[in-house]
Amino acid sequence: MVIFNAIFNIYFIQKEKSNLEIINDQINPVNVNLNQLQFLIVRSKMYATNWVYLQAEEESKRNLNKLISEDYPNLKNALIAQFNFSKVFFQKATQDSINHIFNSCEVLFHYQRLIMGKLQDFSDYNNPTKKFESEELIESEVLPRAKILQDLVNRFVIFNRSVSVNYIKEIKNDSDKIMQILFLMSFLMIIFVLASVYFIYSNINNSHSFKFCNYNLLLPQLSVFKTDENAIIPFKTNESDVGYDLTDRKSTRLNSSHLGISYA
Repeated sequence: MVIFNAIFNIYFIQKEKSNLEIINDQINPVNVNLNQLQFLIVRSKMYATNWVYLQAEEESKRNLNKLISEDYPNLKNALIAQFNFSKVFFQKATQDSINHIFNSCEVLFHYQRLIMGKLQDFSDYNNPTKKFESEELIESEVLPRAKILQDLVNRFVIFNRSVSVNYIKEIKNDSDKIMQILFLMSFLMIIFVLASVYFIYSNINNSHSFKFCNYNLLLPQLSVFKTDENAIIPFKTNESDVGYDLTDRKSTRLNSSHLGISYA
């Protein structure tokens, strides 16, 4: 029983440990990077809008260049590494959703690059055609695509959190099972101890009863050997049995009474 309890507890403790590692090492880091991806999309939308409507906003232009050329590739590589490492995201539907998000990001950045190429210097801003085309790209492509992309990432974040919640529920259920088994084992242990005590006590009582019965059986035999003046001591009739001290009055009386011999 103790061995079974130990094996059972080790199994569920290892299972809980594995689930906690999945949450801490796989799900939570992905959630953090997905939140960063959402923020990156919002920033890119803001920088691209400033690029079109704020000609002198040089910091937004530098930030948009850095976001597209450095921030997004680094974040994408980190997410790909996490998805390849994770056991949670092996399902084909999950992989398809991630790939769709990445493809949508790259399409969004493609239109932002078009804007960056059309409006590079003062003369481009003064060109009505380029300015109109850039504004059209912002209104018809960048903003709608950024909104759709934010919704896609948000849905994936919600899905990821639901996976985490399921693992937490599983951990809680395993903890409840451990508590139930511990309670059951404790109850069985108490029953075992009580049964052992009862068995030992019964054996002790039986042993005393056996000794008492033997004593009662021996009493009639022992009572024959009580010696008072009127007691009869059994003996054999051969000559070797008459070995009493003649100076003992009791022995003389007994011998004379039984043998009919006078020693006076």
